[in-house]
Amino acid sequence: MYNDTTNAAGSTILSTDCGDPADPPWEYAMAQYLHEMEEHGVSRDALRSMTQTLPAQLLGLEDAAE
Repeated sequence: MYNDTTNAAGSTILSTDCGDPADPPWEYAMAQYLHEMEEHGVSRDALRSMTQTLPAQLLGLEDAAE
């Protein structure tokens, strides 16, 4: 499901809403989130695109993501 949805969207950016002190630290939550996505068939290249490349492009930082 994840893979089909992100492929259909094409320009997906992944993030978490973990910032609440009651939640796990954001670094842990994001690592878990990415692990789950990979377990469901999303490639590392796609994850890199959704967490680094596309956000950098959105902010005008294309060179920083490479």
